Amino acid sequence: MREKALSSIASGLRFLEREASVDDIVDLIEIPARGGRRAGAGRKPGYSPKRAEQPDENGDSQTSVTVAFSKARARKEAALADMHELEFKIKSGKYLPREAFRDACATMLSSVAQSLRSMPDNMERKFNLTPEQAGEIEKTINAVLGDLAADLEDLTNE
Repeated sequence: MREKALSSIASGLRFLEREASVDDIVDLIEIPARGGRRAGAGRKPGYSPKRAEQPDENGDSQTSVTVAFSKARARKEAALADMHELEFKIKSGKYLPREAFRDACATMLSSVAQSLRSMPDNMERKFNLTPEQAGEIEKTINAVLGDLAADLEDLTNE
């Protein structure tokens, strides 16, 4: 092994001692022609510009498949952008999660319902209403609250 290394050093010294031409230097250094090949550069396998507009066995041309793929990629990118925008709005507090909205609405509506249910008794005392009149007001309020509860149930089941 040591002899091999000494031999290569000796040949390198002989090369340096003589006058080197441009061809000798080019032989030692590999210079790629036309810039070399980059990974992923060039046409994709199976693409032919001569057959680009000719339909294949499925009736699709290579350009129509490429256009369809580009449109699908654009739809995917738009959907991802929308999803990230929605996540940002939720995290920044501009949008509320559905559960938080439901809880806030339930709290508010229970407060409204409690106030409405106390209304017949308050009106009976304040305006000297008969118990029958207060009962009619109570029935009306209960009917309105029942309709409201049915509408809210439809809204939350969607």
